[in-house]
Amino acid sequence: MAAEFSIQHWEASYYHTPKRKWVYGTLHVYPNFIIFISNPDPKQALKDLKISFNSMTEIRKATTGLIYSALIISVGRTQHWMSSLSNRDSAFNVIDHFWRETLILTSKKPGSHSSGQTRLGKELLKVAYDSENTLQGAAVLLQKQGEQLDHAAGTMMDLHNDLDVVDNILVGLESWLGKWSTKMSDVPMEEPVMIDKNNIPQVLEFPMLYRRVDRKGGSIKQNQGLLRISRDGLYVLDTKQRLEQHFMQRDISSISVLTPWEMNVTSCMIGMPDLIYSIMSVKLINILKVLEPMFHRKIQYEEPPVHCMLPADTDTSKSKDIIEEKTYSSPLEELCAQEQAQSQIHQSSQVVTEAEVQELDQVIANMKSMALDIGKEQGEQTKKIDALTERWTLPTFGCRKIRVE
Repeated sequence: MAAEFSIQHWEASYYHTPKRKWVYGTLHVYPNFIIFISNPDPKQALKDLKISFNSMTEIRKATTGLIYSALIISVGRTQHWMSSLSNRDSAFNVIDHFWRETLILTSKKPGSHSSGQTRLGKELLKVAYDSENTLQGAAVLLQKQGEQLDHAAGTMMDLHNDLDVVDNILVGLESWLGKWSTKMSDVPMEEPVMIDKNNIPQVLEFPMLYRRVDRKGGSIKQNQGLLRISRDGLYVLDTKQRLEQHFMQRDISSISVLTPWEMNVTSCMIGMPDLIYSIMSVKLINILKVLEPMFHRKIQYEEPPVHCMLPADTDTSKSKDIIEEKTYSSPLEELCAQEQAQSQIHQSSQVVTEAEVQELDQVIANMKSMALDIGKEQGEQTKKIDALTERWTLPTFGCRKIRVE
């Protein structure tokens, strides 16, 4: 088995529903799944529980016995209870962050469920994605057309303002001396300011988890927030966009990369304790690509800690998403299991699989939403064109009136 690295782990207990008892072990978080490994106890006889992020539908906080804090992880209609966590909020933030970001990354990859696809399903998905891309291109062009109409409306407004100024000047020139006069020397002259792309600061933001630590490894709570990267340095923001810490570029002493998802930013000041922030993110690779040109001499890549390695005797390919008992209590249960196996064989020979149908439904729903937005945008642009036509007739009649007089 290829080496897999654990992002975070906690001592925890899992409620085993068939036996109605709490089983103690360790809860590990990995890039694409979480796994609960029970303590080696022959009395428990519990297999490892593996839950992939793609199968998760919800995670929320709860309490057991009105006192003890717990987490509820839902997979469809099945609920998995985790308790006895040393820091429930930290565990919730880590699992919730990687679950949501994994879903976002998966949804951006068309045809990500390539395994088990049929020929007809692939062709239908290809046609659907081509149509979606064409509709997206039309929406982009329509948006650019709307921006051009807004620019034309602004130009028309400036034209109206200029005509009002001309009208005032004509009224002032009714007499030889005029009722309105000014000197050009009294008008302040301002130099135009030219702005190019180099003068616009580039600011990037990445969702992440952060915590302030000391040399002894204190402050284990993970908080959700944003990492803002600009030429001024690094900004650590909380979920409400409030500034938690600002690392100026010259104040950063080192950036230690511990795992592909975690790094430490250290600022060493003379006469002051070292300031260390641990940053954890699914998009740490993208963050490092931005930081590499800025801090290429300060970035250090370290070996991952020992606790991040998956135990050698754990095979995640054999772990189950839902804990099952291999022994059947009745012949009817065994018959149902055989029928389920036959249905799986039948599904392999289907023309279009259920996953492909769901993906097609999602694509069609996206296309319907874009079509409604395009229709709404077309109606607004039609109103803008009518308003431009009406505004254009007014200055035309005004100019003709001036010429006649």
